[in-house]
Amino acid sequence: MRAQGHQAATEFSETVEGCPWDVVVVKRMVPSYSEIVSFEGMLEAAADPFGGHNDGWGCLSWPKMQ
Repeated sequence: MRAQGHQAATEFSETVEGCPWDVVVVKRMVPSYSEIVSFEGMLEAAADPFGGHNDGWGCLSWPKMQ
């Protein structure tokens, strides 16, 4: 993910049995359905070879820049 220019961090969570790590990836974008679906597909493809999966996304907002 970092090689593709995204911020990424790992967190030991054990929230899912058999998948003790979370990888949090940050992409700054204006959200749209097509962008979200595309990014989630890329996350799923990156996680699959390691036995992981994409479990969704979240959204944070920043104040409008002047």
